[in-house]
Amino acid sequence: MTETMVRTVDGLTAVPSRSAPSVVPPPAISRLTKVVVSALFAVAIVVATAEAMSAVGSDPARPEIVDFHPFYLAGRTVWDGYFARSYDLPFMQALQRSFGGGKDVFMPFVYPPLYGLLMAPLALLPVGLAFPVFTIGTFFLYLFVMRRLAGAWFWHAVLAVSPVLLIDIRIGQNGFLTAGLAGLAAELALRRQGASAGLAAAALAFKPQMATMLPMLFALRRDWRALWVAAAAALLLTGSAVLILGRDTVPAFLSATSAMTKIMAAGVIPLHRMTSVHAFLLSLGIPAGPALAVHGLVAVAVVVAATLTAYRLGIDRSPKAPADHRAAAGVMLMATVFVSPYFFDYDLTIFGTGLALALPGIARRLPPSGLVALLIGIGVIGSVDLVSNMLVGRGMMTGLSLVAPALLVCFGIILHALGEAWTLRRGTPTSPALAASARTEI
Repeated sequence: MTETMVRTVDGLTAVPSRSAPSVVPPPAISRLTKVVVSALFAVAIVVATAEAMSAVGSDPARPEIVDFHPFYLAGRTVWDGYFARSYDLPFMQALQRSFGGGKDVFMPFVYPPLYGLLMAPLALLPVGLAFPVFTIGTFFLYLFVMRRLAGAWFWHAVLAVSPVLLIDIRIGQNGFLTAGLAGLAAELALRRQGASAGLAAAALAFKPQMATMLPMLFALRRDWRALWVAAAAALLLTGSAVLILGRDTVPAFLSATSAMTKIMAAGVIPLHRMTSVHAFLLSLGIPAGPALAVHGLVAVAVVVAATLTAYRLGIDRSPKAPADHRAAAGVMLMATVFVSPYFFDYDLTIFGTGLALALPGIARRLPPSGLVALLIGIGVIGSVDLVSNMLVGRGMMTGLSLVAPALLVCFGIILHALGEAWTLRRGTPTSPALAASARTEI
């Protein structure tokens, strides 16, 4: 029997972090707020669908194509029998111009063949139907996973990253799908469902940079089944896609990837859409070489810090508080956004799934005012990014990449809070249930 000792000094209650109250009630969010935000998402989907439809055709006043259109066109090439040509940059550029939005806007398709296979069924539908099916379907997957991860903190996590969610809706990106799969893999790993966790991770083979921290999470959990299932299933999915779409897709994909890497390294990319340290430094005029080197150092530091935090929270052992394991998995997911030098704002959805996992654990350590400030800060970062995207497109703002340093500060606050040996809370626990949870039997 181990009992948590609660000592009160001058109105402050000091509680060891690993045995702090395991349940902290979230701040209330009004029903009106939930209704307004839900309505905003619904309106955003309707408007985005209308713009996606009107971008197709010959009207010179039509809006520009968005990210979903190249996905859709790549899916069409599957049925036309020349999917490998979707990796040919000049061919894809001409295809997009003939499809619509011929305003010198070009978005290359550089996803593995598996993603082309995934988009092929949608390409059988007209754009006006394919766009909402993809966006609403993946959005609901993301919200379903967020609910599983956050529980009572669901709305707090969603509100914090809501500007990023609007970015994904606006352009029809796949951030909901990737973050949903990554969050599901982490949650299944926490439940010791290794095979299922590995399959969820393997499904990210179409965008492997979003799964960079999952093998580390599985290894920390000593879940070797999840690791080998993820590796085997990813190889099987990738191999099957290549066999179906043709072996020529492999050299075509590698060639397109190499070309895009050189283009990105040269800084010929929309830096305001990127959220990495590399992009931040490039936007300040720092040469690509030094910018990439600094990014690499920061990425290594973040991964090490996240891993040590997860280890200190006992992710490899039976938890004294389940919230600690969830917080540990959460910081591993959040660290994903700092790894790749070519990380875009629409993929910040994975920061949301990590936050959803970590929120109960963070709430046990941060005072309420600090927690609210953290969530507002994350929301402000996303809002600035959302607004800057619209203003830069209209020539009303410079293309600075501002997200990385601000998000690093928020992540540092989270790591510091989870790494604290003691938590100070004013007064006594707010309910008998919380008071009882301060005495934990091990």
